[in-house]
Amino acid sequence: MTATDAGPADVWTMFLATAQRSPAAVAIESPGASLTFEEVVAASRRLAAAFGDAGLGSGSVVHLALGNTPTFLPAFLALRSMGVTVGLVSSRSRDSELQAVSEQMPPDAFLVASDLVPVVLHAVGGTEVAVGSLGAGHPDLTLVRQQPSEPRPAGDLAIVKFTSGSTGRPKGVGMTERSLVAEAHNCVATFGLRAGDRVVAPVPLSHAYGFHLAILPVLLAGTCAVAHASFIPKLVLGALAHPATAMFLGVPSMYRVLLETGRADAPDLSHVRYMASAAAPLPPSLVARFHEAWGIAVCNVYGSSETGFAAANVPSEALDHPGSVGRQAIAVQVRAIDEDGNTLPPGEEGEIAASGRGVGSGYVSGERAEAFIDLGDGVTEYRTGDIGVIDADGYIFLLGRRDHVINVGGLKVYPAEVVRALEQVPGVTGARAFAAKDPQGEEVVHAAVTVSGPTSESEILAFCRSNLAEHKVPRQVQVVDSLESAEETKMSKLSGGA
Repeated sequence: MTATDAGPADVWTMFLATAQRSPAAVAIESPGASLTFEEVVAASRRLAAAFGDAGLGSGSVVHLALGNTPTFLPAFLALRSMGVTVGLVSSRSRDSELQAVSEQMPPDAFLVASDLVPVVLHAVGGTEVAVGSLGAGHPDLTLVRQQPSEPRPAGDLAIVKFTSGSTGRPKGVGMTERSLVAEAHNCVATFGLRAGDRVVAPVPLSHAYGFHLAILPVLLAGTCAVAHASFIPKLVLGALAHPATAMFLGVPSMYRVLLETGRADAPDLSHVRYMASAAAPLPPSLVARFHEAWGIAVCNVYGSSETGFAAANVPSEALDHPGSVGRQAIAVQVRAIDEDGNTLPPGEEGEIAASGRGVGSGYVSGERAEAFIDLGDGVTEYRTGDIGVIDADGYIFLLGRRDHVINVGGLKVYPAEVVRALEQVPGVTGARAFAAKDPQGEEVVHAAVTVSGPTSESEILAFCRSNLAEHKVPRQVQVVDSLESAEETKMSKLSGGA
């Protein structure tokens, strides 16, 4: 019997059982507001009644576009208790994004804080239905009702996560109730989370990273989600200082800011079991610098909206495997495969595929259906498009994207590999690598870097030649003020500009 064979089969029943164990404990908080487990139960029931009065019910689709507020949790649970399919949408979405998610999955309503109502009305129209607030410190909620005319592919989906991935256009990834429960068990078991643990999340709860690792453990294990709407170092450090803090959900840029902030008035964080990093590549040099300054190992977490949480490093091993995103999670199988889907032996380069009961069931649009393989018994495999190798000990090393390869004289170069080398150069604080055309029209590697001090192009290239095969060494390295400006350089180089 597996962990997911026992216990409640839906997240609402699962949460009720969790809430009964510690009703007075705080389930979710943000600066200035909080809700206990019994308060979340009461608020969920109250909201469900209001949603029912507005005409929503089983089979409805509601796009939940709330920021990092405690209200996010009861709003989500209220909708799921009614059998509503919930679309997780960023509260920062604007016209094009809101229109795209409406096309992907036409909703019966958007559920938003009142300040987002004009944005939704401008983007997709609709009719306002006021829901009210949970009290002081909580936002006023509004349903913006829609009249979907297109058939909706909701079926038995519990949630739809919207991701732009590598395409820039939002795609809806569906998860069934069974997958959602399985993913909760996967996250809790892999990280050993338990009742009373606090997970500090200055990342969006509507994003797969925040939802899977901050919200789902609350429902199953009775943890507390500490949600911050933005990354303010002083506030976040204060939250991390709480002795019950078990996990921090960060991104590389946050760790860079903490390094720049310094340790003068910083609290002791030795009790934090996991300082996690996801959503962007984590340079090994940053891991080493942070450990030297703070005495803590930052751990890569690997996954996506499609796979859910798939792999992670652990603190005792992170420093010994620089550049790795860790080993597979407890309830996930990760393998490197060839073009025919065959498992490759350790050390051989191939596409990374992840399978498990918590993997998404597919895109609601039906596109790229071939990337999701139904293995039976509720298990799906997703072929990620990431290229990497898995060593003999199971550590996963990503090389780049299958569709981002640079072809240098018939030899493959993955930009991520070049970036990792560049970010190890003393004085380099960030890097981008991209394809450019030489005078003969052939692809070569160019790069852009940001630096913290006097670092010359010749020094950078000399370091690259000592650490990369010759065809991977950039022909040119440009020092820029910001990596955003490097995108303009990239477009010029690809079109043959100077």
